[in-house]
Amino acid sequence: MKTPESPFNEAVRLLALKRTHLLDTPREERFDRFTRMAKLAFGVPIALVSLVDDKRQWFKSSQGLDARETPRDMSFCGHAILIDRLFIVEDTLEDPRFADNPLVTGPPHIRFYAGAQLRSHEGYNLGTLCIIDTRPRSLDHDQRALLEELARCVDEEINDFEANKSRQEQIEKTRILSALNNLTVDASAPLERKIDMALDLGRHHLELETGIVSEITSDVYTVRWFRAPDDSPLEADLSLPLEQTYCTLMLKKGDHLAISHMGDSRYRHQPCYAQMGLESYIAAPIEFDGKLFGTLNFSSVSPRPRPFTDLDRLFIVWLAQWMAALLQQYSHEDTLRKLSENVPGMLYQYQVLPDGGSRFLYSSDGIRDILRHFPRSRQRGCRCRL
Repeated sequence: MKTPESPFNEAVRLLALKRTHLLDTPREERFDRFTRMAKLAFGVPIALVSLVDDKRQWFKSSQGLDARETPRDMSFCGHAILIDRLFIVEDTLEDPRFADNPLVTGPPHIRFYAGAQLRSHEGYNLGTLCIIDTRPRSLDHDQRALLEELARCVDEEINDFEANKSRQEQIEKTRILSALNNLTVDASAPLERKIDMALDLGRHHLELETGIVSEITSDVYTVRWFRAPDDSPLEADLSLPLEQTYCTLMLKKGDHLAISHMGDSRYRHQPCYAQMGLESYIAAPIEFDGKLFGTLNFSSVSPRPRPFTDLDRLFIVWLAQWMAALLQQYSHEDTLRKLSENVPGMLYQYQVLPDGGSRFLYSSDGIRDILRHFPRSRQRGCRCRL
């Protein structure tokens, strides 16, 4: 048996395949109709829409075959994607590349194979529309043309889906940005209210029951703000050893972390899983002034019905950045307030307006006492925001 080589453009080909968002998705009628047509038109027992992944060939649609995938190293489609014309093996027992292939010597006992390449809109070979028989045979000119035409129809489904997915993602990104922008509308709202709104937004978008803003100091994890069900044991200022929390996994990873089902993940043997028992978790670091403040994280005791998407990951990163900007602003204002309370006299920021008026953008409490000593006529030209 000859193992298929990798195409020279394998890395970008795999990226193009990933962008279709088809791998490991349920069967769909829009693909099944073409494998049914191929099976009937060519009188074969098996017809497949096969996508060649890194280590496997995975069947988006299959007629006459129960398996959803087979190893790439024994696949016929792995050979087919290396060329840009129909790949046909009229009798596998007469072809040294396939005579001892397990798919020939055992089920499904392939004796004939014909595959037409399926291509992304950039031209990368993603897989094949292929037909398989358990007896040797050949295809005439018209049959070859028909198999190619059916493959082009499948191409359209793949690429239309990709374009639609891209449009949907762009709409979703716009919706996320709009939601984040709405958080900043009420600038006068207190810090706690803004954080509650952000946590509720995250819980709703990610469909998780608990949202937390934590602060991490040395090896201690402290819950600073949270939104959770009424029966939650969480409380503000609850502190835990960092190593007992899922955030330690995120910090080791060095980036955001998303786990839709902890029990089925590679993290299932981590001590924090035994300690906390959370099944779904997504988090991103909160960083400002060049250092880590803590994390923004959302979780649930139940597995998430759907895996986290790239957009979910983008959402948590953006929301964490928004949270960092909010906390940074509050931190700076708090520092300035404490400074002004301990400085004799007053601190202020003064602006002259284009219409000749003026205003104080910031003023410490000391300015109130000073202004009381000014005649009211001296104060009329100044629109003071105290």
